[in-house]
Amino acid sequence: MSCHTSAFFGMGTVLRTERFFGTLPLIVASPTSRFFICAGRRLFYVLDGWLTALVALLAGSLAFGLSFSHANLIGLLACGLAGTASATCCGLFLGAYGLKATDVNLIMNLATYSLLVLAGVNFPVESLPGPLQAVSRALPLTRAVAGARLAYAGGSWVELAPLLAMELATGAAYLALGYVWFRILERRARHEGAFDFY
Repeated sequence: MSCHTSAFFGMGTVLRTERFFGTLPLIVASPTSRFFICAGRRLFYVLDGWLTALVALLAGSLAFGLSFSHANLIGLLACGLAGTASATCCGLFLGAYGLKATDVNLIMNLATYSLLVLAGVNFPVESLPGPLQAVSRALPLTRAVAGARLAYAGGSWVELAPLLAMELATGAAYLALGYVWFRILERRARHEGAFDFY
């Protein structure tokens, strides 16, 4: 989950940060697509989240004596990378609300704690009620968490590949939704002149 926090919040608060420093009107006035300016920062947050998860794994192994001798380490790292990429796409989708709102922290916090419950981080998705399981399958990180558990248990690439593919597809879907949502909110914010206010 450490990969999620850095990537999700970092990407989700990009527009809030631009608004806070007074640079959002400059981004809006630029001839380049505002969405691609924000999405271009995604790579940094993917790497930051992935490295955060790597440090957390190392600290956990030292502090709690976790053994990775039986784990598929490359698979575990791939699950972290896929989960981080998916989380940044979802963060971009939710962070687009920063074009209209002065503070997206409430939205990001609600989404974070919802993911803790629904993505199978603290307990298996199968223990959730049926409708919440369906919601869980539409969220990022669900398959990355399941894949990480499988990789830690020594799961093979044949078992991990479908989970990783589905996680990346979920991230791509959130990226596409984020683009549409960003464009809609950008048009509304232009119409209302809501870029300058903090």
